[in-house]
This record gives sequence, C-alpha cells and structure tokens, in this order.
Amino acid sequence: MLAVLMRLGIPIHHYAEFEFSGFVGLVDQVGGLDLHFGAPARDDLSGLSIDAGCQTLDGVEALAFARSRHFKVLADDGWQEDPSGDLGRM
Repeated sequence: MLAVLMRLGIPIHHYAEFEFSGFVGLVDQVGGLDLHFGAPARDDLSGLSIDAGCQTLDGVEALAFARSRHFKVLADDGWQEDPSGDLGRM
C-alpha cells in the first residue's frame, strides 16, 4: 500500500506497523470495529463468520476479516465467493 501511495505522489510522513496480536489488541482497545454486512459472510480459512446487519467486530473477528482471502456471502443460491477480493472488502 505504501508503494501505491508513493506512486500517486501522496506524501507519507508517518506509519504504524502491527503484528497480528497488536492488531487484535488495538481493535479491542478502541471498542471494536463497526461494519455493516448486507448478508451473512464467512471465510473458512481465516475463521470469519459474521451475521448480516450492523456488527461490531472484536479484535479476533476484525483480524479474520482483514486476513480473508476467500470471502463468501450467503446468496439465494448458497454461499458465493466475492470475486473482488481485497478491493471489495475496502
């Protein structure tokens, strides 16, 4: 991401780097991450399992969401993997 910002001419004055445990702790310290899900979502490999609607993810859930590479949503015809990948979760 830093390389993309630099190529776009956006100056980077500071950045923070976190290990997984630091990410979990940071999210928990701020009271969780509020996200809206239009449908139930999951990623069996990252451990993500979220109900539809407005959800407050704790640190572990937020990490599973951030690490998801096989994000699936429940559609009328079953679980469908989101082809937009990381960009879709942004």
